Amino acid sequence: MYVEEEQCLVCAAPTKGLHFQVNACRACAAFYRRSVKSKLVYRCQRGTGRCDLKTKTNGKPLCRYCRMKKCGNIGMRMEVDWAHESTCSPADIDNSFNQSKEVYKFSVPHVDGKRLIYDTQPLIAAIKENIHKNTVATVKGIAGVTLSPLQQMCHELTKFCNQHAPNMCDVELVNKLDSKSYMKFMENYLLRLVKICTSYEDFVKINDDQKFPVFRHFYQCFHYIERAYQTMILFGYETTDLRYLFEFSQAIDVGMTKLASGDSNEDEIKRLFQPIKERMFDHLLNPMKVLRPTMFEIVYIAVNVMWSLIDVNDIAPETHEIAKEIIERSANELHNYYIFEVRIPNYCSRHSSLLKLVAAAESLLRSKKDALLIARFFNIFETDFFTCELNQ
Repeated sequence: MYVEEEQCLVCAAPTKGLHFQVNACRACAAFYRRSVKSKLVYRCQRGTGRCDLKTKTNGKPLCRYCRMKKCGNIGMRMEVDWAHESTCSPADIDNSFNQSKEVYKFSVPHVDGKRLIYDTQPLIAAIKENIHKNTVATVKGIAGVTLSPLQQMCHELTKFCNQHAPNMCDVELVNKLDSKSYMKFMENYLLRLVKICTSYEDFVKINDDQKFPVFRHFYQCFHYIERAYQTMILFGYETTDLRYLFEFSQAIDVGMTKLASGDSNEDEIKRLFQPIKERMFDHLLNPMKVLRPTMFEIVYIAVNVMWSLIDVNDIAPETHEIAKEIIERSANELHNYYIFEVRIPNYCSRHSSLLKLVAAAESLLRSKKDALLIARFFNIFETDFFTCELNQ
């Protein structure tokens, strides 16, 4: 029996059935389901709230804000609430995790000559204690479908980015870096990343002795990706803009903000870090602005960063095998995302651009370590945080 195809009321693609009680294609239904389940908040690509969802451009996904708005306007509704079915509620998980921040009294940084002194041991102890916890919350929805590990990571990273997404009016453009403010930011940032890892099933399953080296590698590379993404969201897509979101509520202008503190020489530091600044903008931030990755793509990048362990010390052979399987599985999920949700059949170029962002972050990490080693050897400056176990 022939079933006449109708148009999806969201994007005008052919559809043969009802989803969420309306004529909608599977891709838009999947998009709506994930958005509601993860409580995602979007911004309009054009800033108008009136994007054309029926005209597709190869290589460019539909505006998620306008797509979600259209889903609501045509009457899509979730009849079954998404619920956490773990042994404890999300609030209990967060409370149990946050207790660690009350146990430890972190060091107060201070500058002595050309050295930034900071006792890293309390922070490292807090990370090592919390990193062995299991805060995975099994999220189930319609028909009892459980989120995959990649979707778990998407759920947690979306919450992380939304919680720390600043408003333009709340961000201060500073002309000099404050070491105390930066270290307070890093303490909070690192513990939040630990929470993301312990809520991610694939990470929880690896041996305990592997968790710290994997986390250490992940945080150092992902920090560049996440800060670049938040900078893009906040300041827009103009590639000549030299502003960079350094902390949650402070931004720097790379061409104007002073980097030196104490007795350090500003000109020496600028010469040392100039190549890193150029690489940051030329190979990471500006390509990201051109690509405009979705949150799902950022999560795919994060997974690749976490499990690309070839150059990481103290990684067991079985962990390398697990990492290989995770990366392959994530690539398959990304394929399904491109084909069925954003409908980009020829996505090879976009996928290649995502992997280039991973390579750029890893290259920036190596360059930073080299620059810090040179700074220490020639007595330009020294910082305890970047020479500790956490940044090896």
